[in-house]
Amino acid sequence: MNHRARLWGASEAADVLRPLARDADIVIASDDELALAADPSARTTADRVRSLLAGGHTREVAVKLGGEGAELHTPHGREHAPARRVTVRDTVGAGDAFTAGLLSGLLDGLGPRERLERANTVGAFAVGSAGDWEGLPERRELALLEREDGATVR
Repeated sequence: MNHRARLWGASEAADVLRPLARDADIVIASDDELALAADPSARTTADRVRSLLAGGHTREVAVKLGGEGAELHTPHGREHAPARRVTVRDTVGAGDAFTAGLLSGLLDGLGPRERLERANTVGAFAVGSAGDWEGLPERRELALLEREDGATVR
């Protein structure tokens, strides 16, 4: 999901996004975007996630929670990973970076928790630099956020 309210209203977006979400294997949305994809009678985040998992083809729902991290829901349960603590320079591209991290983890065969942690890490790289994509890491750079402040990297 990547709803832009300035481009189309919630009602119009929901009419298009709900059927798409039912056919998606993975739905990735911020907590406020879930209402656009889930059953309209679902009122809470938990109910919206349940409706997506029960309503069609969807097998995973990733919920971006900003500074609170993210959750990954499957029919087997829920994983939560806290956000990485970095100095925020620019939030443009953070959602796309999160999605890239989650999907690259899936392609690398990582489990749900590890994919979620990678997604949060790639998102942290994105917000830690100016621009949409300029700060995105390569796989070999993912561990750089594990280093202590001031550590030398050669």
